[in-house]
Amino acid sequence: MPLEWSFWYARWMIQDGLPNRSVGDEFAWNIEFFAPNRLVRTDERRKKAAPEPDYKYRVVAEVRSMCESESIAERACVIDFGLKVIGDPDVLPAGCKPGDYVCGEVTLSLTHGHAIPPEESFESLKRKWHVNAIQAHMTPSVQHPEHRYFMRGGSRIKYETVWSTASVKSENYILHCSETL
Repeated sequence: MPLEWSFWYARWMIQDGLPNRSVGDEFAWNIEFFAPNRLVRTDERRKKAAPEPDYKYRVVAEVRSMCESESIAERACVIDFGLKVIGDPDVLPAGCKPGDYVCGEVTLSLTHGHAIPPEESFESLKRKWHVNAIQAHMTPSVQHPEHRYFMRGGSRIKYETVWSTASVKSENYILHCSETL
């Protein structure tokens, strides 16, 4: 497992009341995962996470718990690849259940307002983190070729090392954190 994890931290979360973070900060928080593509079922039974470009991870994870409520706000799952993380159950394969293993590419983020499946407790998922470094995501946005909205210009990905999320305005930051005991 990595000794240092990279977590996305969006400006909207700070604007929504979460604190700015600085290098050297220590805090306790749950981690959320996002998968750009649906995860796939695997026969591999060894939990792992390998860093990928652009602060993503290739994981093999055990599905720990699921909550598939009628309400979108109450839908959640927990997967474990050496770090238990919360996410949207829609990225799991159809028919997936606790005890199954999945693999694929994920990004990690600090949680904000995500439901916790009833089998888990908020405290059981919370970890203590030390911020080793912060990068502001400075990639310019470009207009989507077929729509009116803007998207990240993938060919010009750029990050700037900063001391605090308050020191440079960016839509997203990457917090490079180590778990503390």
